[in-house]
Amino acid sequence: MTHFSQKLFALTLGVMTLLSCQRDPLQVDTSRVSVDMEFARFDQAFFGTPAEQLPSELPQIQEDFPEFFLTSQTDQEWIAVHQDPLLNDLYSKVADVYPDLEGLRPDITSILEHRNFYYPMAPSKARVITYISGLDWEYPIIAADSLYFIGLDLFLGPDSSYGQFPRYIAARFSPEYLAPKFARQLAEPLVAIQRQSTSFLTQMLYEGRVLYLMEAFMPDAEKHLIMEYTPEELSWCEGNEEEIWTFFVEGELLFSNDNGLYDRFIAEAPFSKFFKKVDQESPGRIGRWLGWQIVRSYMAAHPETTLPELAQMSDAQELFKNAQYKPFQ
Repeated sequence: MTHFSQKLFALTLGVMTLLSCQRDPLQVDTSRVSVDMEFARFDQAFFGTPAEQLPSELPQIQEDFPEFFLTSQTDQEWIAVHQDPLLNDLYSKVADVYPDLEGLRPDITSILEHRNFYYPMAPSKARVITYISGLDWEYPIIAADSLYFIGLDLFLGPDSSYGQFPRYIAARFSPEYLAPKFARQLAEPLVAIQRQSTSFLTQMLYEGRVLYLMEAFMPDAEKHLIMEYTPEELSWCEGNEEEIWTFFVEGELLFSNDNGLYDRFIAEAPFSKFFKKVDQESPGRIGRWLGWQIVRSYMAAHPETTLPELAQMSDAQELFKNAQYKPFQ
């Protein structure tokens, strides 16, 4: 090999190594993963049926959607549900925002394909049913094995029928947050937690691992959507990461078992509670975001770790020790 060839080979090898280091490990090839998807609209079949036709159509609706008719409700009780003014108003708005489900299909399908890439034993069939939840905001999406129920009335946009909710909750009732909420429903049951530990670090890293799985299931999604933040809220966290970390460390909060820390930094809230002037500028749930950054640091330092292995790492102290997390510039 000539001296020129040796230099060219070394340069090529260096470029390939650099590109390999820069490759996003979550950008995986799902082309060989197949999920048999079925989308069904109970909201349309039920509330879209005229009142005078419902008694005769109800048996067919029951046959098509047996999942909704497992209780002992009578036909008369279902007819009363059909006449509910709130539910009909919500259905009318849902019909306007979601005339069909074609906008949902690519994201939902991709999330399930990515989940099945990492968890090949997961169900290869999925039935996704949309319905009107009656603004049951704590359960916008319900997952049950290969069945998924999506309350479309909770994804209409922040200005639609949500006046009774706090603004920080209603702000996330928008179509762009539907896919992240769906991904979270898939991720949560897969992530183990150290039940005997109630430390703040354990809670942070549980949430951080859930968010990392969500990121793996939707790797092309913008990061603020995975956190269910606005772009500005995520930017605030990124711009203040060092200060947030310093506050937790200097306050000796990481290994604390103070239950109040969950409410201050992990639970749903309009802002995080540092008990400083900065509180009103901060978004809520910052403990989740910081846990995500620690987990991302761990995975960058340990690329040999598989996603299922990460999900089962319930020992928060061990994960944290090996994360090599350094937010300082």
